[in-house]
Amino acid sequence: MTATAKESVSLMAATVGTGLMAGLYFAFDVSVMPGPGRGDDQTYVTAMRNINEAIDNGLFGLLFLGTFLATGLAASQQQRGGRPNAARWG
Repeated sequence: MTATAKESVSLMAATVGTGLMAGLYFAFDVSVMPGPGRGDDQTYVTAMRNINEAIDNGLFGLLFLGTFLATGLAASQQQRGGRPNAARWG
């Protein structure tokens, strides 16, 4: 695999992973959070604890940490590839 292909794979993984995480957080915000918020405090706490236990699994961990690592790798490869502006935040 050439250097350009490796850069493309890491950049694609970072982009797709970031999109998936953004979609997860958006869907959670607009569809899940309003429900427990309509109940009393005890119901809210119980629901959030159950949600946190359910999402604490290998797939979420892989996506969460994998996206972080892929983004760092992609930025590093862009920097080393002579495109320092592509690796900057702003």
